[in-house]
Amino acid sequence: RPGSPEWQRLADVPGTPTTGHPAIACFDSRTHLRAFQQGKQSTPQGEVPYSARLSDWREVEGVKLPFREETTAGPMTVEAKLAEVKFNQKLPPDLFKMPRP
Repeated sequence: RPGSPEWQRLADVPGTPTTGHPAIACFDSRTHLRAFQQGKQSTPQGEVPYSARLSDWREVEGVKLPFREETTAGPMTVEAKLAEVKFNQKLPPDLFKMPRP
């Protein structure tokens, strides 16, 4: 929550892409991991503000990944929780077949 001790540790980094809208990413000043991002996305329905909160960072084979992300876009909120991450896993070719109409 803004104003709480964990928010006071965040460092804001504004980003202005060549195309699209600016975004602000907030990084934890102790861990340097991204904790929050907000901006605006162009959609067919118009400009939609979004925010994303990343947490539960874990190391998997030397790479730190957020195992929890809560994204709010307009009136909708989606929460993603990862149970496990594996790299370089073989996938069956059938997985990529197009379904029959």
